[in-house]
Amino acid sequence: MVVGVRLAFWEGLDAGLSVALAAQAAGVSRPTAYRWLSDHQKVLPSPVPDFTVPRAGLLSLREREEIGFQLAQGLGVRRIAAVLGRAPSTISREVARNRVGDRYSPSLAQEQTWAPCP
Repeated sequence: MVVGVRLAFWEGLDAGLSVALAAQAAGVSRPTAYRWLSDHQKVLPSPVPDFTVPRAGLLSLREREEIGFQLAQGLGVRRIAAVLGRAPSTISREVARNRVGDRYSPSLAQEQTWAPCP
């Protein structure tokens, strides 16, 4: 019987249900469902289906890559802002926030954009 319940839970997740809904559909508690996830080290699909589309007001990955390219070419923040049609303060904050050592990291910036809020 437990095998059928677990199977129903995994099928619910595979169908795109949240952990809570998959647990409810299988007839188990959320803590049990999360324990099963932990036991199987299952990775849940991202809640954001397309990482190329930014949330409103945020820089896109393409813009971040352009910032990195322009910085590598020696251009300043104001020039980069003009190229992207963004405010210089936006570019300045972006670069300051996402440095690894002395270099700007577009990939780090993008990862932090999609990280869940604490």
